[in-house]
Amino acid sequence: MKTSKAACISAAIVVCIFFFLFSCRKDVYNLSQVERLPLPDSTAPLQTTANLSGYQPFPKKYSVNCSGSPSYGDSLIYPSGRVGSSDYLISPVNNPALGSYYSWPVGLVMNDSTGTIDVTKSETGMRYYIGYVKKGSQDTCLNTLIIAGSAYVDSVYTQSTNVSNTVQPYFNANSSMNSLRDQEGECTWDLSNNASHQKIWIDRHTGIIDLNRTLQDGAFGNIPFNGATLNAVIYYRLGNNSDYALQSLQIQLIYYDRYSSIPVNMLTKIQSRRQHALGNGILDNGPIPTRPPIIIITRTK
Repeated sequence: MKTSKAACISAAIVVCIFFFLFSCRKDVYNLSQVERLPLPDSTAPLQTTANLSGYQPFPKKYSVNCSGSPSYGDSLIYPSGRVGSSDYLISPVNNPALGSYYSWPVGLVMNDSTGTIDVTKSETGMRYYIGYVKKGSQDTCLNTLIIAGSAYVDSVYTQSTNVSNTVQPYFNANSSMNSLRDQEGECTWDLSNNASHQKIWIDRHTGIIDLNRTLQDGAFGNIPFNGATLNAVIYYRLGNNSDYALQSLQIQLIYYDRYSSIPVNMLTKIQSRRQHALGNGILDNGPIPTRPPIIIITRTK
């Protein structure tokens, strides 16, 4: 009887271990792909989309969803999580006439002659405006396309002992979509441990960053100075129609001792970025680059 009872206990332990290891099996799916990812130096400048070459100014005159504008079959495109496959490419399905293609903000990798988009190499979690100019014409026709993924809204936070300062991600270029809790795969953030290695406290199930703990644990050093900056790349997978495609998001955390110490041009930049992210519309000067998201934390107002 004792032997039988011990055997049952052993079997139960094995089952629990098996369930723990494979309950998030898609999170560790092809983990070797993550292990080979680079871990950037936290002091090195980020390769922001604002520095990409070939950027075209936003047109002063344009039409939206006009006849002949390129269509990709849907306004929301998910990255492909198929392991071992080549880059995921999409092309206009309505075969528009010969012309030139442009996109705003920077971050979309697109062939300017055919309109073919390399989703794998493009920045995800962003809304893009695709401009099409028919050959022999100077009229720009705009269409919108969202590459599914995650982002953070540029913000300034003040540390408080009474309030939890957390930064919550949003999804699919929809600032009101702050959760994927109704789907699988929440335990997929910071796969390379790049954020945690820099003492950035990020919830691996939700992507929420705890700024108070990040500051308290000395992420900016024992005696942080104004302008101290952390650059991190967060690799993640989402349990949605992207089929757990490996994605990445660069973030930038900056420290100032008080709100008044933040440079005015930095505050203006953050305000413009927030307006673009929260408004989901075309600004007077067109969409602006919002990568990497800038997150500032101060000790006092």
